[in-house]
Amino acid sequence: MHPLGRLIVCTLTCWAAAYPSEALQTAGRVSASVEVLRAALFRVCELHVDMRHVGGGSIYRPFVVPSNDEFVGHDICTSHNFDRAVVETMRPYIAPGSTVIDAGGNLGAYAVQFSHWTGSRGRVLAFEPQPMIFKVLFANAMGGGLRNIDAFNVALGFKDGFVRMGATIPDGASQGRRFADALADPSAHVNFGGRSLGVGGELVRMITLDSLNVTGVSFIKIDVQGAESLVLHGARRTVLRELPTIIMESTASFQAAMRSPELAREMGIPPDVAAFDGHAWLENIGYRPVRRMGDDVFLQHPAQRLSATWPGASRPPAHFGPRPVHDGLEAARQRPWDPPRIGAARAAGALAYAPGESGVASAGEDTDAWGRDRR
Repeated sequence: MHPLGRLIVCTLTCWAAAYPSEALQTAGRVSASVEVLRAALFRVCELHVDMRHVGGGSIYRPFVVPSNDEFVGHDICTSHNFDRAVVETMRPYIAPGSTVIDAGGNLGAYAVQFSHWTGSRGRVLAFEPQPMIFKVLFANAMGGGLRNIDAFNVALGFKDGFVRMGATIPDGASQGRRFADALADPSAHVNFGGRSLGVGGELVRMITLDSLNVTGVSFIKIDVQGAESLVLHGARRTVLRELPTIIMESTASFQAAMRSPELAREMGIPPDVAAFDGHAWLENIGYRPVRRMGDDVFLQHPAQRLSATWPGASRPPAHFGPRPVHDGLEAARQRPWDPPRIGAARAAGALAYAPGESGVASAGEDTDAWGRDRR
C-alpha cells in the first residue's frame, strides 16, 4: 500500500481510540461507500487471512468477515444471517427515527439491522473495543453506505479511561490460547466476539455512555461478555432519562470472571462498582424481564409507551454533526412503531413522561431512589 493510503486509513480507524470528546463524535462517522478506501482498510486490518464477502439476497451485502471467525462470521457466511430469532424479536422494540445503542458491536451484524430499522432519521451508535474488529465494523458500515451508523473504537463501561482486553481466548476452538498467538496462526479459528475485557491484552479506551449525552434512545443492546453491569453503571442517567428497552446477555460464567479481584485491580474498579448488579438495578427502578432467549434477556420499563407517547418521540434523535440523507430507507422510517407492551398494572398516565420533562437526575442525586420514584 502507498504510505499515504495507510496514513489516511489509520487516521480514520484509530482517531476515535485516541480522543475521547470531539473525535469520538466524528471519527466513526460513516461516509459514502468508497471502494478504494474500503479495500485499503481491509489490507490495514492485517488479519493474516482473506476476508470473506457475503453476497446473495442477504441484508449483509456488501459485508465482509474474517475467514477464520468461527462464530458470527461463519454464521453470516453460511446462512446469510445471524441470530435470526433474536434479531427478529428485537425489531418491534426499535422505533424508526430513534437512536439505538449497540454495546459490543463486533463485526456489525446487529448494527446493520438496526440501521435499516431506525431509518434515515435514526442513528445507531456501535461500540467495539478491539482495534482490529472495529476496523471491520467500520468498513462494513462504510462499504454498505449505512451513513446512520456511528462506530466507536472504545469499550462502554464505568469510567472514562483505559483498560485492557483479556490476553487469552475464553472459548471456542482456540480456547486458552493467547490471542496474539492464535492471530499469528493461519490455521487457528477464533471466536472474535467471545473476547472480553481482562488482564494482559491490548490497551483499549473506555468511556461511559452517559458522557455522550445521547437522547432519543429507544433500544440498548449489551453483549459484552460479562461486563454488562459495568456498561449499565456508566449508563444509569441515560437509562433513567430515556427508559429504553434493553436486551443484555446474562451468562453466569462470564459475569463471575468479570468479578475477579485480579481484574478489579487491573481495571481499577472501585468496590461500589464491583458490587453493582446491573440486572438488579434495572428491576429496582421498575424494569421487568419480558422475554428470555437463551442467555439473552429483554427488559422493558412500563413507562416506555406506544407510538407518539414514547418518551423519546418528542425529542430529536442523537445528533453528532450534519445528518446525511440516506435514500432507500423510507419504508423503515415510515413503519408505525408499536412495541410489545409489558403487563403493567399501573395507570398509564402515572408512568409516562410529562411533555417537556427532562427526566435527568441532578448531580450527586441518589439515582436509585430517583429511579424508584419514577416507577
